[in-house]
Amino acid sequence: RIIPKDKSIKTVWEQGRGVFDADGKLLWLEGYISDITAWQDAENKLKASEKKYRALAEAAQDYIFMIDSRLRIVYMNSYSEKFIGVSAAHAAGKPLKGLVPAKAYRKWSRYLRQVLKSKKSMYVEAESLHGLNPGVTWRGTRLTPVMDSDGRVSAILGISRDISARVEAVRASRENEEFLDNIFTSIRDGISILDKNMNIVRVNPILEKLYEHAMPLVGKKCYDAYHGRDKRCEKCPSCRTLVSGKPAYEIVPYTGPDGKTIGWMDLRTFPLKSSSTGRTEGVIEYVRDITAHVKAAAAIKKSEQKYRGIIDTAGDGFWYADEKGRFLDVNPAACGMLGYRKDEMLRMRISDVEMAEKQSGIERHIRYMNKSGGHFETRHRKKGGEAIDVEVSTTYFVDPEGKDRIIAFIRDISEKKEAEAERIALIRNLSHELKTPIAISEMAYGLMKTAVESGDMEKVKNTHRIFISNLSRLKKDMNNIIDLF
Repeated sequence: RIIPKDKSIKTVWEQGRGVFDADGKLLWLEGYISDITAWQDAENKLKASEKKYRALAEAAQDYIFMIDSRLRIVYMNSYSEKFIGVSAAHAAGKPLKGLVPAKAYRKWSRYLRQVLKSKKSMYVEAESLHGLNPGVTWRGTRLTPVMDSDGRVSAILGISRDISARVEAVRASRENEEFLDNIFTSIRDGISILDKNMNIVRVNPILEKLYEHAMPLVGKKCYDAYHGRDKRCEKCPSCRTLVSGKPAYEIVPYTGPDGKTIGWMDLRTFPLKSSSTGRTEGVIEYVRDITAHVKAAAAIKKSEQKYRGIIDTAGDGFWYADEKGRFLDVNPAACGMLGYRKDEMLRMRISDVEMAEKQSGIERHIRYMNKSGGHFETRHRKKGGEAIDVEVSTTYFVDPEGKDRIIAFIRDISEKKEAEAERIALIRNLSHELKTPIAISEMAYGLMKTAVESGDMEKVKNTHRIFISNLSRLKKDMNNIIDLF
């Protein structure tokens, strides 16, 4: 650097040489100086800029890398070491092929060559099966060609980001939609979805089969497609649901191709509400053909006693538990029997109410229970600490996930136990009561026999009266015993 007359600092490039005479004596120096201050300032600014952007690249939480046209690593930031699996210093200048697994190289080399050939940027979403972190991740990678002064691709700049969470969210959403669609199409009753103007938006295959004479159903008014009417039905549960925003129910006629009623439908309607506003935007109609039930009303009435017995059974408690005895589901009768709310019982185990066995014994009992289930009596503890006698019927099964499950029906037999105890006590009392008339009768018989032998007829009459009186008492006690059974 030099300082000229104006006192500024200049960066120069200089070159010179000495001029000598025949004897090798220096005569003078000659040369020239070139001012390269502007060039040097530009170079310094470029270095500063490079340093800044390198710092940004190194601080980035994305994989940033550059690969030349021969697929060699030119640069990669330190975060990319997780992607490649080697240090940036080790990877610099080396072919990509030797740094990643063969499967990954075949895939990414294909993408890179496409960019080299097309000279266009490319975005790729793909699974990443390699790197320092085990497991499969999804990455979104932008590959951008870097052009030289001749318009050729000299390198490819890559910026790669982990998009696993987004991909999994999309996948979960798609699977959820498929799951709901499968439920919709597999339900064995008819389902119809209406908009708020009573237009049919969607139906399931069962409803299409029921009303195949009115196909296509979608796009028509429900009262036109299902009932052949030009206006709404008088008793329309869908209308009530649209107005109230609450479920409704009605038995409606099943109309055939000629407009005549050929059966009956059990129609239940539910509001379809907007997730954002909460307003009712439509109706879900759940339809079941109950024609056979209506026609069989007489037979059902005759079997009323039988079905009443089935309904009465529902008064028993019901448990659904896992292999550890944890309650997975309970019915209201079970809650009422023990005095707990359902949410309380679902945080409990059988051992919390079982008085005869501890947790380890219950688990062992469940583990060795065979498919025939079991039937036994035990004692349960109510919420307030009171003990009740119960009769338990259990069934063991393996659910679709291969997990052991127990179904149990529980009946409160406390009153039965008390009655049994009273019955036993009464039998004991009656057995005691029987001994007295039997003993007196035996004595009377002996006296009567003696009186007969002696000819004392008065004594015979008296002892006969005593014998007959105690025989009547004995007969009465025997009838009481029979009544107990």
